[in-house]
Amino acid sequence: MADLIAVLDGSHLVEVGTHEELMSSGGHYAELYGLQAAAYQTGSAPSPSGGH
Repeated sequence: MADLIAVLDGSHLVEVGTHEELMSSGGHYAELYGLQAAAYQTGSAPSPSGGH
């Protein structure tokens, strides 16, 4: 529902755009969004680092 999304990595601004723009760029936002969406489908949140 946001007009503009800003993605921070620590104190660094790494991405800015709409949801559609950030998803199509395949960056941090798209990765985190995918992890969150997967947690809703499976019922458990996967680790962002891919570890166990």
